[in-house]
Amino acid sequence: MAQLNVEMIDNSARIELPEVFDYYLMEKFLNSSKTLSECESIVIDFKHTKYIDSPAIATLFRLRELVKERDCIKIININRNIYDLLTITGYVGLLGKDNFDNITA
Repeated sequence: MAQLNVEMIDNSARIELPEVFDYYLMEKFLNSSKTLSECESIVIDFKHTKYIDSPAIATLFRLRELVKERDCIKIININRNIYDLLTITGYVGLLGKDNFDNITA
């Protein structure tokens, strides 16, 4: 099974998603989100991710709800197809386009 890597440094977190971010990783992601809810900065790195399903998108919305008082989530290295999907679902609008860096082809 693919790995979800969460690196904590001080009060910041960096999450590196695997090639497939799907239902099977939700539990690990949600367990991490309890710790992430206290972070001042959360970077989610999609550099390896080629596929995301709707339950995984729901976990991104849930994380955003946990930290909505702080504008602390940044998405990096996301491919255009996944970015477009997150735009359609409303996540890009909710998070803000400025919080997305390095959208790849």
